[in-house]
Order: sequence, then C-alpha cells, then structure tokens
Amino acid sequence: MTPRTALLLTLCLASAPAASTTIYKCKDENGKIYYSQSFDREKCSGGGAELNDRGIAVREIERRKTPEEIAAEKAAAEAAAEAQRLRDAQQQADRVLLMSYATEDDLARSNRQELEVIESSVQAGRLQMARHEQHLAVLLAQAADIERSGQSIPADLTTRIDTVRDLIEEQRAFITRKLAQQAQSNLEFTMRLIRFREMKARQEALISGNADA
Repeated sequence: MTPRTALLLTLCLASAPAASTTIYKCKDENGKIYYSQSFDREKCSGGGAELNDRGIAVREIERRKTPEEIAAEKAAAEAAAEAQRLRDAQQQADRVLLMSYATEDDLARSNRQELEVIESSVQAGRLQMARHEQHLAVLLAQAADIERSGQSIPADLTTRIDTVRDLIEEQRAFITRKLAQQAQSNLEFTMRLIRFREMKARQEALISGNADA
C-alpha cells in the first residue's frame, strides 16, 4: 500500500461514524482505485472489497460482468441444463427398458411384432395402390377411345382421372413413410439392444461385487 493510499484509507476511517466503520475499496472499469464509505456501483465496476475499521477485507466485491460474459454464462447454463435433461431422460429410458424386458429375446420379440404391424400396413398400401392403378388404366383407356373417336374428353372423366392419380400418390407416400418407419424401428431396436446389454452387464457386476463382499 502506497503512502498516499494509506493516507486516504486513514482519512476515510477517521471520518466514519462510530456506528458504521465500513469502507469500500473499489476499482472502476479503467482500473482506478477508490475508497469510499458508501457503495458506488460505477466506481466498483472493476471489483473490490469491503474493509473493516482495521482495513482488513471482510467481503469481496465481484467485478461487474460485461454483456458478452453474461451472455456466455447464460449459454453455458442453458447447455448444462440441457445436458442434465438428457441425462435424466436417459436414466428414465433405462429404467423403462429394464422394467419392460427381462431378456434379450423379449426385446427381440417386441421388435418383430412391431415390424410385422408395419409390414402389414405396407402390404395393404401396395394392394390399394395396385387397385387404384388398375382403375386409372381403365379410365385412361376410356379417355383414349374418346379421343380416337374425335370427341372431347368429358370434364367428369378428367376429374376422375386426376382424383385416382392423387390417390395413387397418397398411397405411394404412405408406403414410403412406412418403410422409413421400418428402418427407424430396426435402428432403435439395435440401440436398445446395445443399451440393454450394457445395463444387464452393470447389474450382474453389481450383484457379483456384493456377493464377493
């Protein structure tokens, strides 16, 4: 502490009322040090300390954070909260997995049943699309006959053709979604099986450890 700083501190302490001997030693944003009997947020933006009547720091005053630091801390807190949410979700999924299936065969059986339902939907969709395609072929043949006769195709026939084409596209989209669901089901089964084996191995290791103890 320089002689000038010591003098300033002495004057502050000497002028302080008997009931309040708190002195604030603060640094502003430019690094300049201030001594005061009252707290000034601007003069303490760079941090500091609260001193007792002997000049000993009894409480630290944190530096005021920049907007960038505040934003970074908020982002870090949000990331930590999301990570915790994912951990909690994984733990919940693990509990459900172990409660739902006793063995790997049970898990595989469940997957097969799900795939059978999806495959049934795909087959039904293909049959329905084939019927629409046959219907469309008949309508197109009618339209071709009318054109060959030199007549104009009736508006209602054109509407029926467009409607059947739309139905075919809807069935094709439905089948595509079901095939994607089938692939997703296989992927999820593989991931659940891997996790199931990990959890079972942990359980067995824990049981073995308790038995050895």
